[in-house]
Amino acid sequence: MHVDDFDYALPPGGVVLEQLEKDLVRQALARCNGNQTRAAKLLGLSRQSLYAKLSRYDITDSQDEG
Repeated sequence: MHVDDFDYALPPGGVVLEQLEKDLVRQALARCNGNQTRAAKLLGLSRQSLYAKLSRYDITDSQDEG
């Protein structure tokens, strides 16, 4: 999938990119039933990059709501 395939509109109040990224990582993990290798592929990341994001955002479980 290419970035031009998406139609996003920036909300008037803006967004916090870090929170958006954290939410997308959680969604990918949930969609992949916690399989980190598949979630990384879904996000277009290497496994190592996903692991770094999991550590950065302190995500330890695909069902983590915190």
